[in-house]
Amino acid sequence: MNIEILYATETCKSEILSYELEDVAKAFFETSVRDMGEVKPEDIAPDSFYVMIVSTHGDGDLPIPGEHFAKRIRKDEPDYSGVRFAVFGLGDIVYDATYNWGCKTIAKLMVERNARLFGEIGLHDASDYDEPEDVGVPWLQDILEVLSKENSSPATSAQVSAAAM
Repeated sequence: MNIEILYATETCKSEILSYELEDVAKAFFETSVRDMGEVKPEDIAPDSFYVMIVSTHGDGDLPIPGEHFAKRIRKDEPDYSGVRFAVFGLGDIVYDATYNWGCKTIAKLMVERNARLFGEIGLHDASDYDEPEDVGVPWLQDILEVLSKENSSPATSAQVSAAAM
């Protein structure tokens, strides 16, 4: 199984986090990182697992690359049956009314196209002063542990944790 990490960002924080997560994931699975704005609807396939890292921009909007991705999916209306994905959002609870709407928008869009959300949506809150990787790496470690078991990989919790070091 391949893991494809797709990011949408305006300030590069989601991109930076994506490469941090790639370092963890590639110890167990073939892993790649791509800008979500460059992904076409037909690029999404059931043979990969998708990790989507999305920030929230403006008044709860998707970053421009995420908006391009979402517009193409809305236009083409692909059927993502069999596709599994996880979503991690970067936001700030100070903007409570729109907190992490970017990642929630992408999750909703994918589920509407019959993809299956895997696990809980990961949420980073910038007002907590934690770095995104402080929250994102443990979130991904939990996902990798389950995926490793599903794929009969010998990865253990200790191995997944060690890969994050």
